[in-house]
Amino acid sequence: MFKNPGQKLKRVSSVFFWISVVATVGFFILFGLGLISPKLVGQTPKPFYLSIHWDLFFISIGIIIGSWISSLCLYAFGTFVEDSEKQRVLLEQLISLEYSQAGYYNQQATYQQPQNDGLV
Repeated sequence: MFKNPGQKLKRVSSVFFWISVVATVGFFILFGLGLISPKLVGQTPKPFYLSIHWDLFFISIGIIIGSWISSLCLYAFGTFVEDSEKQRVLLEQLISLEYSQAGYYNQQATYQQPQNDGLV
């Protein structure tokens, strides 16, 4: 469950975005186009462009943009988590390589004092 959290965050952000888009479009179709409206019972139908609730249309667009921004932030955080995990693994490999090489040089070579030429 806790392995590869960055990939899971990225997947959750994509799913969250598409669920919010589908829910918002469904909400707008049902309520914004007047398919479900108590005001329309017993009234004569209006032309299509007049029956659209434009305020709900713009609210729906705002919700979709807001969900895109929040999904983008969550996706970016998931990418950050993945990249930091990769950097941690590479750093551990680099440190172990430095320690192994330092041990090899300490065993093979003898340390010589630098000669003082009188310049220092």
